[in-house]
Amino acid sequence: MRSADEIPEIAPSDIRLLIAELAQCAEPRLRAALIALFLRHPEYADFVPTILPFLDSAAAERLQHYYTAAVYLQRFWYSTLRIYLGDFPLLKNFFGQAVYQLPPADEKFGESGLRALAIYFQRITGFDWLSTYDSAIDLLLKQLSLENHVHVNDPG
Repeated sequence: MRSADEIPEIAPSDIRLLIAELAQCAEPRLRAALIALFLRHPEYADFVPTILPFLDSAAAERLQHYYTAAVYLQRFWYSTLRIYLGDFPLLKNFFGQAVYQLPPADEKFGESGLRALAIYFQRITGFDWLSTYDSAIDLLLKQLSLENHVHVNDPG
C-alpha cells in the first residue's frame, strides 16, 4: 500500500472533470458518490460553482442537490468525521438557503436542513432521499474505519 506522500496530487482540472462526470452519470449510485467525495474532500467545494455553468440543467440540479446534502451531513456527523479526518474546512452552504430555502446549515447540527432537503426532493421524485443520505454517510464512515484500521495495524 502506498503512503500518502507517494500518491501524486490531482490537478484541479481533473477534479472538476470528476465532479462533472459524476453529476452527469446515468448510474444513481455513482452520482450519490458526490456526497462522499465532498465529505472526504471539502477542499473541492470551491469547484462546484465553477462547474455548474457547463452542465445541463438536470446534472446541475443533481450537483447542487448532492453537494447540499453533503453540507448538512458534514454538520450532523462533524464529530465523527473529525475522528477520521482531523481538522477540515466546513463546506460552504452555497445552495441550501439560496436555492432550496432550507434552514441554516448549523441549525440542529444540520439535521433540520437535511430533513427539509429530503422532503423537498421526495415531493419532486417520490423517492426516500433520507435513506440515500444515510447510505452515503454510512458507506463513507465504513471506508474511513477500514482505512484507519489498516493504518493502525500497518507495521511499516
